[in-house]
Amino acid sequence: MGVSLEARVPILGHHIVKCAWSLSVAMKIRHGQGKWILRKLLGRHVPCDLIDQSKMGFGVPIDSWSCGFLLE
Repeated sequence: MGVSLEARVPILGHHIVKCAWSLSVAMKIRHGQGKWILRKLLGRHVPCDLIDQSKMGFGVPIDSWSCGFLLE
């Protein structure tokens, strides 16, 4: 994953895969935005501004690690 290669295998039941394959493209992609039906379902439980956020990374505290237990 360090080179943007997703190596994890999703664990899905065959019934979920069958359901996803049976959905029309209009249920999956709408207005150029993917995962449309999932976003609608999630919108029932989570504020829309959280759903529409872009992806963001997270910081790794290298400076505190290098001064701490990694040098021991």
